[in-house]
Amino acid sequence: MLAKTSAIALLVAIALTPAAGKLAWRLGIVARPSPRGVHRVPTPLLGGVAVVAAWLAALGLGEIGIGRSGPVVAILIGAAAMAGVGLWDDLRSPPWWSKLVAQVAIAVGFIAVALPELPWPVQAARVAWIVTLTNAFNLIDNSDGLASGNAAVAAAGYGVLAGPVAPEVAAVALALAGAASGFFVHNFGRSLIFLGDAGSLPLGFALGGLGAVLASHDGAPTWPALALPVSYPLFDVAFVIVRRTCAGRSPVVGGTDHTVHALGAALASLRAAVVLLVAATAVLTTAAIIVDGAGGD
Repeated sequence: MLAKTSAIALLVAIALTPAAGKLAWRLGIVARPSPRGVHRVPTPLLGGVAVVAAWLAALGLGEIGIGRSGPVVAILIGAAAMAGVGLWDDLRSPPWWSKLVAQVAIAVGFIAVALPELPWPVQAARVAWIVTLTNAFNLIDNSDGLASGNAAVAAAGYGVLAGPVAPEVAAVALALAGAASGFFVHNFGRSLIFLGDAGSLPLGFALGGLGAVLASHDGAPTWPALALPVSYPLFDVAFVIVRRTCAGRSPVVGGTDHTVHALGAALASLRAAVVLLVAATAVLTTAAIIVDGAGGD
């Protein structure tokens, strides 16, 4: 059943992504070339809408009974709300602080509903975890396939980690992996469509929420095992903040100064850099699964 749900998400995302691109062109929701980006031609957004729609559709069609799990439903509602914040940004480009306030509000509401039994310091730490990952995936959505590829691998890893202790969490994670992979097919190396904030924000939120919920289950993976699959986006956040601060620039103003750009320059190929970084995430995710398995023996 879990494999079926992931496969449905993959196929639905492959089918919906071109339609989302056509809709974006029709509505004028298009990313224009900018000195802060690497693309050189106008490119439609709304890829993230296709990802979220495929994810939710697969969970509905898969008949996995997630309606009985309050935390899982809370993840889906929170991700949908985060997609709304992202769409707002794609359409209106509001100030960064207003988006952050909305993200914190959604994360606080999610934790209050999904994990109300936790002490408030632990709740605050998990809100920080979710908001950080939400923005980390938004930050790495700067090169074709980087955000969706990392999200697909990390979500698959969470699915494997969750399988023995929380099957409903595993189902949501594997469906997310399928949806992100379906978008990756249209995005990597082709620039046919971008995720937009309506995609990168819910991807980061969903992974943060999955980690927060999974950590609260009996027999849950350790935090090092949960952090490894998403360690590259987290590293990139630190890398960019330090680099921009040292250069006397604002950390919240975008640019072509991320790890993927530095690696792409060294390899003389941005596409090769994306492949290498997604592969590194796959290695780290495999290490997380091994670490978790060793810890359970």
